[in-house]
Amino acid sequence: MSLEKRKRVGGFAYSLGCYPVQDFPQDEGYTVGAAPQEGEFGSRFEYEVLVSVDRLVDLIVRLTALLPDEVFFILESYPRRSETRRVYLTDSTYKRTEFARCMKRFERLWKDEGFVSFGAFSYDPAVEIFLNEHKSVMIYTPYAESTEEILSGFGLERFEVLEPYYMNVEHVHSSVADEDLDGETMLLREQVEAGLFAQYDFFDQTPVPGEDDIEPYDAEPVEEEYIDDDALPSWCCHVHGRLVVAPEGRHRDFHQIVCVAAPDEGLAAGWVREWLRETNARMVRIKELELVEASEVDPLVRPEGSYVQEGIWYESERVFLGDVS
Repeated sequence: MSLEKRKRVGGFAYSLGCYPVQDFPQDEGYTVGAAPQEGEFGSRFEYEVLVSVDRLVDLIVRLTALLPDEVFFILESYPRRSETRRVYLTDSTYKRTEFARCMKRFERLWKDEGFVSFGAFSYDPAVEIFLNEHKSVMIYTPYAESTEEILSGFGLERFEVLEPYYMNVEHVHSSVADEDLDGETMLLREQVEAGLFAQYDFFDQTPVPGEDDIEPYDAEPVEEEYIDDDALPSWCCHVHGRLVVAPEGRHRDFHQIVCVAAPDEGLAAGWVREWLRETNARMVRIKELELVEASEVDPLVRPEGSYVQEGIWYESERVFLGDVS
């Protein structure tokens, strides 16, 4: 959980969820460089902006003027630890005014949760505004003049080199707590994310290392299916999925339990995503993914031994929910 007292050094206030251990005197301001060309995005400018956390949301709301009227949302979350980053994109576009409203509505989360990032982007024009987990604001845009007009109007100075605290001194990440309607303590992130997934049509787009090497789900099985000496770890995944095409009147969103053999957590998630694609669905998010022993699995679906071939070895029936999109 987070510290209750906000850290301030000079006039710079830090996030409760991400702050330096030492008293680092962070400057407010911004830097600009050339953004790398990736995928569908062409040449753009890349800005990094650092402001005191009490001015953070106001700045982002002003920066929405750089966005076109319709944008996609991007949410990054670290459900258990820093290396378990999950990346979610919306399937539909939303008004940029809705992005600003979402920033203001959940201001406490964006300012003080050390394991969440949030932003909005468009493909044409190629513009993105992104608040990362360190609470610096990244701007990718072809509109340098308009961007610097907004930043200078906010009282920010341009630096050739601006040293962010997270690159210079030891820093910590933590979560903020809140109380639910029953007075029980819970993570604010979990409470807000549940609302975000209910309101917007996010789906999981987490990059999987080596995903191109994953065999198709319908690949031919190996002849010798179980060899205990060479056993792969087994993972039990509780996934929230969404049908790509659904009959009229049929709910699209469902929960399902899937068991998969894979060397690590990232590849296990990749197998689940690929399997959903093969079954007319896409991954919205992984609600839980845990390492299990075969002996702990329900006897009705327990494997006869330990799997040596990567892939899905059990799938439950789908439990359909009301639409969330």
